[in-house]
Amino acid sequence: MAAVNKPTSAASVTSPPPPSFAPEASKQLAPIAGDVRDVKKEAKKGSLQLSDEAAEGLLTALAEIQATVNQLVRDSKELDVPLRLGNNFVGRTMSDRLREAATSAATPVLQDFGSVLDDLELTVRAARKNFKTTDADAKEQLEKARRRLDDVEGYGGESR
Repeated sequence: MAAVNKPTSAASVTSPPPPSFAPEASKQLAPIAGDVRDVKKEAKKGSLQLSDEAAEGLLTALAEIQATVNQLVRDSKELDVPLRLGNNFVGRTMSDRLREAATSAATPVLQDFGSVLDDLELTVRAARKNFKTTDADAKEQLEKARRRLDDVEGYGGESR
């Protein structure tokens, strides 16, 4: 009969899992989230502007990405079920680790990414508003200048 390798101590049974997806993904997402916050601040100050066309293109793309992220979050909740990989140490260990990776690791990162997308959407909307405000201000200034020129004798609306 062949020898069977079984865990010999409690330490080998409860060894920590390999590095998880969530910490590494969160680490990669953090600088991006910081950059988005910085750009959002600039948009709130009025120094970032986007035309309607550019803003609409970005908002459409962000909405598509957000819908995908939301669907992935919903789908990951469906994965929170025990896997039937056998009623033994190896089967239970694999089931627990796969379940943890599918639910508790990926879902928080996806939710964080969704928050970053929300910030991006707010940034684009603020930048579009800044553009409209600047455009309206420029139009008003041009209109005032035209009226002043019309008031000057020999120029503008008078017939010659």
